[in-house]
This record gives sequence, structure tokens and C-alpha cells, in this order.
Amino acid sequence: MRFGFCAAKRIAHGETLRSKLKGLIEGPIKMNQTDLSSPPLPNMRPIRHPRMARPPRPMLQIAPALILVAAILMPPEVRFTLAGNALYSYRLAYLVLVPWMLWQFIRQKQDYRLPDLLVLLSAVWIIIAFIVVYGVGRGLTSGLGVALDSTVPYFVARFSFRRLDDLRRFLVVLAPVILVLVAILCLEAVTHSRFTREFAQLIFGQLGAAEYGETNLPAIQSDTRYGLLRAMGPFSHPILAGTFMASYLALVLFSRIRGWPFWAGLAAAVGAIVTLSSAALLGLLLVAVLAFYERFQRLVRFLNWPLFVGLTGAVLLTLHFVSENGLINVLIRYTLNPQTGYFRLLIWEYGALSVANYPWFGIGYEPYVRPAFMLTDSVDAFWLFLSMRNGLPATILLGAAVRISIFSASMAALRIRTAESETVRGVVIALTVMSVLGFTVSFFGGMLIWYFIILGLTTSLASIAAQPTVKARHMQMRQQPQMPTQLTNQI
Repeated sequence: MRFGFCAAKRIAHGETLRSKLKGLIEGPIKMNQTDLSSPPLPNMRPIRHPRMARPPRPMLQIAPALILVAAILMPPEVRFTLAGNALYSYRLAYLVLVPWMLWQFIRQKQDYRLPDLLVLLSAVWIIIAFIVVYGVGRGLTSGLGVALDSTVPYFVARFSFRRLDDLRRFLVVLAPVILVLVAILCLEAVTHSRFTREFAQLIFGQLGAAEYGETNLPAIQSDTRYGLLRAMGPFSHPILAGTFMASYLALVLFSRIRGWPFWAGLAAAVGAIVTLSSAALLGLLLVAVLAFYERFQRLVRFLNWPLFVGLTGAVLLTLHFVSENGLINVLIRYTLNPQTGYFRLLIWEYGALSVANYPWFGIGYEPYVRPAFMLTDSVDAFWLFLSMRNGLPATILLGAAVRISIFSASMAALRIRTAESETVRGVVIALTVMSVLGFTVSFFGGMLIWYFIILGLTTSLASIAAQPTVKARHMQMRQQPQMPTQLTNQI
């Protein structure tokens, strides 16, 4: 009897902890009125979308995405060597996620869209390009690794986010992690010590210069701006840390979560600032401008996003032709370090020549032709680097997937016409900001994984938002012809 009483007490205590944890996660979430799981009207048969499967338990639904994000937030020193190849934390996560993803392909009736095909075709072209440059042996190995880094995070996001509340739960769970990251970045900036990476080096060993992201030496004087160290935390470069924080801020601003997770998301702006990166500050500026316009256009009826894009393009073209040396040189003058800005111009100049000489399959990881004074062969632009490495077709296919996802999600948000459209627009803004920064930032390692998670998330929300709302489904039911009662009884 005593044993049974203790066991029942432990079970009850476990249920209490579970309910409290569920309350912490579900509390900040405002329930979504456009989810497919919304209850139907009384005495009406619910209409389910024919190609959408019933979602599993909420936390299990987003668990794969959480596993992958936890892996990319590990320092790059966290790696293991297998058959001479370094397996980083996110690629170790693939060992679990790839079988799950393949099972989802077989079991789930996913609403596939054109960006899914374009991402797959881009990955296939990358493999072909590496094989053309290096041969079957090395080319297949390198190509498969890069292809997995794009397709796995993309489809993990596609399968993990089936409803708008899945994204909100995802952000709530990440909120304490963001707070810890912001605290680490602030401490590194003040103490002039990148202790996160240094501690990881003590356990897993030091990386080479190429793997490190900037240098394998301790922080040098050039990393200090305005008396603060350019913090990077567990990321490979301060620019990547700032870009991650700026994109996360865009997700939280429009997520409609409330309470402490929302304020934790706003703290990401502080994390982006202490990286002292011009690209990160540009990302924050873009998020602020787009968020302000999103709010302002609700007050002024004639304002819309096509008008905003047209006016912005006209202003930029005017500055380009009126200024003495063009728009790019004007923008470089206002960066935190104009010298690195002019170096990026040289990278684009000679990188574009490399793309012109090898437009179809690129040059792989081979160094591109450049002047002798350009000592490093790094390319600080994601879109340019992809074109140089694997040719223009890979870039065109991926760029088309990004544009179609942004357009589809934007149009779907217009069809919702409720407050829930804010969440979709926030994801669109996050993907837009990261895609723009891709012209001046090179995404690699964990940040490349994060970019494809955002892309997959945008495509999923475009599919979700395109589904009929509760009101539309009720109207559809009312419009269906009703059978006479006597005939119904006879049947």
C-alpha cells in the first residue's frame, strides 16, 4: 500500500511539473484563429484540407527544428572526426534528422510547392558542379555535404511548422537561449575576451583559420571598435552573430507572443549591436524600417508594399546617379570600417570576373584570380560565393525559390485579413533582411543552416496562410445544398 501511495504521489508530482511547463510555453501564445485545427460550428462536419495531415503533439511537432537550432548554436569547435572528415554539431544532428525527414516524405501528405522543387534542383546542380570540377570521388563527397546543408534544414522547417502556433512555441522555447546568448555577447564585448570559443577549444581542440571563420589566433586589436570587442559568442564570426540576432528580432516582433519571451526577443537587438558589425546594424535598420512601414500602412489606406518597393528603388537610383561615385561608395562611407567596405568592392569586381569566366559550374573551392595585395581569398557575399563556387544556375534556382516564397507568403498574408497576418509578414521580413544581407555577408556553418530554416519556414507559412480561415470554411458549409430531413432519414 505504501509503495502504491508513493508511486501515485510521484506520478501526480510529474503531472504537476508537466502542466506548469506547458503553461510557461503556451501562456505567451495568443491562439491562432486561422489554424486548420480550429473547431467547426455545431452540427457541422469539419472540412479538412485534403493534403494536410493532422499535426502531432505540439512540442513533438517542433522538436526536429529545435534540435537543429541547438546544434547550430554550438561553437564550431564542437566536432568529431570520422574517416578523416570533421563532423560538426549540426551534421551530427543530421544522423537523427535525415531518417525522420525521409519518413515524413513517405508518411505525410505535405502540401508541396514550387520552392521545394527549386531548392532540390539547386542542391542537385551543386553536386553536379563539384563533380565537374573535382571528379566523381572528391566532387561527390563535397557536393553531398553542401547539398545536405541546404536541403536538410529547409525540409526540417517545412515538416516542423504546420501551424502558426508552431512558430510561436518555437520562439518561446528559444527565448531563454537568446537571453543567454545576449548576455555572452555583452560580456565578451566588455571583457575583451571571446571566452565561449576559447573554452570550446580547450575541450575539442583548436580549429584552422579557414574553419574558425576569421582567424585562429586570439582576438587582435583590429577586432576592437569604440572600446568594445566585436563579440561573436558561439558563432564563427561577429557578422554572423549580428545577422542571427537581427533575423530573430524580426520573427519575434510580429509573432504576437506576449510576456517575457517577447521582451527576450527584443533583447536580440542588443546582441546585434554589441557585435559592432555594419551588416548587423544594417539588418536592424532594415527590420526597423520595414516594421514601421508595416504599422504605418494600416493608417494610410493608399500605402502598400508595391508602392514602398517602387519608391525605395527610385530613391536609391536617384542617389546612385546624383552622387559623385555611385550609391555603393556613398553607403561605404557610413560603415563602421570603410576600409573593409572598399575591400568588398574589390571582391565583387574580381569575383564577378570569375563568374563570367566559369558561369556554368564555377571553380569549386579553388582560389579565384585577383591582385596580389588581396591576400585572402575569402568572399564576403553569399550570393556571389555561390555563383563562383557552383555556377550561376545554382544561384538562379535558389534565388527563384526565395523570391517565390516571399511573394507567396505575402499574398497569403493579404488573404488572411486578420491580425494573424502579422506573423506571416514577420517571417517574410526576416527572410528578406537575410537575403539582402547575403550580398555583403557570407553565410557558412550554422548561419547557412539558419538561413535555410527561415526559407523553409516562409514556404510553410505561405502554404498554411493560404488555407481557408474558420469563417471561410463556415461560409462554405452554409453554401452547400442541404438534404431534406425525410430523405436523410430514409438514407
